[in-house]
Amino acid sequence: MATTTHGIRLNKPQMAAMRELSDRRTLVLCFGRGVGKSHWMRLAWWKLVSEWEHKPRLNSLKRLKGIRIIVLMPTLKQGKDVHLSGILDDLTSPEWSHLRGKVNQQTLDITFPGGSWVKFFPGSDYNSRRALGMRADVVAFDEADDI
Repeated sequence: MATTTHGIRLNKPQMAAMRELSDRRTLVLCFGRGVGKSHWMRLAWWKLVSEWEHKPRLNSLKRLKGIRIIVLMPTLKQGKDVHLSGILDDLTSPEWSHLRGKVNQQTLDITFPGGSWVKFFPGSDYNSRRALGMRADVVAFDEADDI
């Protein structure tokens, strides 16, 4: 196992992907089943929130702060099944509790006091219309082969 700067233990593929996480990049995780894609994705969200929380957004006319992350999954139910318990565990853990994230367990919207947020959107054609017009800094696809 390797370790990130936040003291989080990652395996080799996860660590290599974390090193590639940076501005203006598209990152595709070609991990196999059971390697920890969803877990890694949540760690990437928390890392980005910790870096951008309370910081003014670049090129923002409205002086917004924080980072905005959209997560597309086939259905909201699948989002809850895959991520909800991990989100709750992560945001109460010693590593990430300082972010003080608030989780709406119905919509899976996560808000942070410094302006950052994570919002889940179902990837089906009908349901994804809610995401039209949303502005985000990061778009994450989980279970993308089902979208």
